[in-house]
Amino acid sequence: MKTASSEIYLPDNLYEELVNRLVEVIPLLGGRDELVARLGEVTGIWPEHSRLEEAVDFALAS
Repeated sequence: MKTASSEIYLPDNLYEELVNRLVEVIPLLGGRDELVARLGEVTGIWPEHSRLEEAVDFALAS
């Protein structure tokens, strides 16, 4: 399991550009959804808005 310090949060527009480029350049990785899952779960790269969602979920659980 990754710790918060090992997570990388990219601005949403940069994250989308990265995903789109990777889908174009490396189609063997599968579809967009599979690539997004791998970026997050394997490499710890997430869009910035997902960090905000985590904070809201944590606040609501408290």
